[in-house]
Amino acid sequence: MAVITQPQPRDRTWLATIPTPILACVAFALVATCPNLQATDADDGYTASPSIEISGHRAAIWTMRFVPPAGRLVLTSSRDALVAWHTARPSNARRLSEGSRLVGHAISPDGSRVALTAVSGARILDIRSGQVTLEFDHESLREMGYPVWSPTGNRLSTQTRTHVNIWHADTGELLRSIDLDGLGRRGLPLLAWSPSGEQIAVLGVFGTLRVYRTATADGEVEFEAQRHDGVTRNLAWSSDGRLVATGGNDGLVNLWSTSDWTLHRSLLNEGTVLLGGRSPVDSMAFSKDGDRIAVSVPASTIRVWSTSSGEELARWSVEPDVPYIPHYGQVVSMAFSPDGRFLVTGGLDATAKVWDVETGAQAAAHHSFRQSVEAVAWSQDGMRYGAASSDGSVRIWNSSSHADISHFQGHDRGSVVSLSYAPGVARVATAGGDGMVRIWQTATGHPLFEVARFDGVPWEFGGSPLPAEAVSYSPESNKIAILFGRVSGELQIRDVTSKVSPPAFIGGDANSFAWSPDGQQLAVAGSNGLCVVDAQDPLGRPIWLSERGSSDEWISHVSWSGDGERVLSASENGATAWDWKTGSVVTAVRPLGGSQYVEESGDGSKLLTESSRSRAPVVQIWDIPTESEVVKVEANRGERLEARFVASGSRFVLRRLRSRPPELAPWIWDSSTGQRLFALEGHSAPVVAMAVSGDGQLIATAASDREIRIWSAATGKALAAMSTGLASVRGLAFRPGNGEVAAFGNGGAQTWSLHSQPSVGTR
Repeated sequence: MAVITQPQPRDRTWLATIPTPILACVAFALVATCPNLQATDADDGYTASPSIEISGHRAAIWTMRFVPPAGRLVLTSSRDALVAWHTARPSNARRLSEGSRLVGHAISPDGSRVALTAVSGARILDIRSGQVTLEFDHESLREMGYPVWSPTGNRLSTQTRTHVNIWHADTGELLRSIDLDGLGRRGLPLLAWSPSGEQIAVLGVFGTLRVYRTATADGEVEFEAQRHDGVTRNLAWSSDGRLVATGGNDGLVNLWSTSDWTLHRSLLNEGTVLLGGRSPVDSMAFSKDGDRIAVSVPASTIRVWSTSSGEELARWSVEPDVPYIPHYGQVVSMAFSPDGRFLVTGGLDATAKVWDVETGAQAAAHHSFRQSVEAVAWSQDGMRYGAASSDGSVRIWNSSSHADISHFQGHDRGSVVSLSYAPGVARVATAGGDGMVRIWQTATGHPLFEVARFDGVPWEFGGSPLPAEAVSYSPESNKIAILFGRVSGELQIRDVTSKVSPPAFIGGDANSFAWSPDGQQLAVAGSNGLCVVDAQDPLGRPIWLSERGSSDEWISHVSWSGDGERVLSASENGATAWDWKTGSVVTAVRPLGGSQYVEESGDGSKLLTESSRSRAPVVQIWDIPTESEVVKVEANRGERLEARFVASGSRFVLRRLRSRPPELAPWIWDSSTGQRLFALEGHSAPVVAMAVSGDGQLIATAASDREIRIWSAATGKALAAMSTGLASVRGLAFRPGNGEVAAFGNGGAQTWSLHSQPSVGTR
């Protein structure tokens, strides 16, 4: 069996002198021409060599921080990468961590170090050199979640549901472990250090505030109170140490005086969205001097209060008498300027806005992002402010002129949620979590086209930040179909022969689609029913197979028969095969609990269905002529089953999801007798994705240990194994003709060329 191992990511140096486009071309060329990393035994039947690596989709950036004291360095994080970059030279970036899911990170008060916790381990790094200054013991990893620096910079706290642990930041020694005594029983509590470093405030999910003294060995409780009804989601300690603020779903922000731990003030924040009669507090922020606090609630109402008098200093909301509308939707992040006069906010509407607290005016509005703004921040000198978006970009503005002074898009290993090979040409289409669809040349890894949902149309004027959920090449390789967002269900057809054509809209509320084998039609299923669209005239009149607008049937999946004569649909009422030319029902079966997936065998004699009922999942094989059940495989409650036909339908492969204990090996079953034949054994971790080749002879599986294996459907023998550098695998896809296989997920996509040996055909 061939074992292909990708090289591990290396720490990158500051490449300021080399233009980014040249670096990208060199990287793709190196990957595309990479030889086999290990030889394959001749008896294994296949060699697998790395082909290309797709890393052009941008990862969602969740946090950004200016690095003190100068604030010209910015630290940004995505799900599996931590990047430091310079605002004057955005391309001059250093990846401090990459390829392992991040749990949390924090910058030291002096800006020299960052504490990082990832699935692979916990460490402290020097931000400017990238060198690891302290590596924590892996045995302590489960105690190392969510690091927070003490204000003095010599200690580091981490938290779990049961304990707050305090570590020495230079030696890694565990100084003390504070038992939370049930405070985190219902969820991970929030934590905030006092400015002096002598106390830690901990807020439980349901409103219990507890303050511990850090000097005592067991963490003596200094203060405890319960003043919120329901869930609490916000905790902050003012920079001057005078106040601790807590905010919750009851609409209250409680301000506690730390001198005597009395309730200094309780601020009621009202909005139009109510939960139990009150408006939940989404986010809050103290000004640097502690004299002001900003609070946001749903429906985009922002208030700024005086903490000393309790007076409302400014308010922006969607009410008719308020001149400025903050955001259309939730305010995700807020930050005061160092002098407390300005407030920058970011929202789900993909905008960042700046507010003058003293005049109540809107100082700036930035519509520069495709997706939601997840974080905002000010530099320490107040000269710059910035915002980071889930579209994978960060922008920095001048605080006086509000002009754009820097733009960073360095998190280029974003998630790929769907991948489709072009059958006739060397191209592949990918849909990313950044909301873009991209077409790549598989021979070189060179990006050819970029497809946005609304070409050149800002979100506020009708566009949408929702990413494409699925992309599929037509069998003729001249068009792609794209499903944008499960909520809107908008389906487009684009011509991608020599350039990207304008979108041909098919309509909304689509849930599933499939190309006919000849590429001339597209079957579309959704809440409006099931129809067949002419791919050459997608705006023409469709052929409706089920009643349009029917409310008694939600069609969740659609596919075609191999000869292209029938369209198959899966719904809560069962599975149906239609003669699409006449609209008549050819076959109808009623699986237990309805169907969420349906597939016809290659020989046209059987149907495979997966039940949509979660309490008793079942996979069934049906005889088409008699519409009778042939085989039934049931799962335990809470499990899920995924099955696909192999070997022209004489067999099927089945894997169990969410089983306890986890089942590592999918099984091959006989489609006629229901006999379980053999397992695909070899993975050391649960299988997270699988795919079947077009001829049904090969099976690809991906496990949570990021290993990919290719199996013979006839013998169950592992023909090749490859190690992927992706943070996690979301799906697999075979290229038509079985010459290539791709894995995609968080971190991009990778492909491998498969070269068969004569021994496979003789088995």
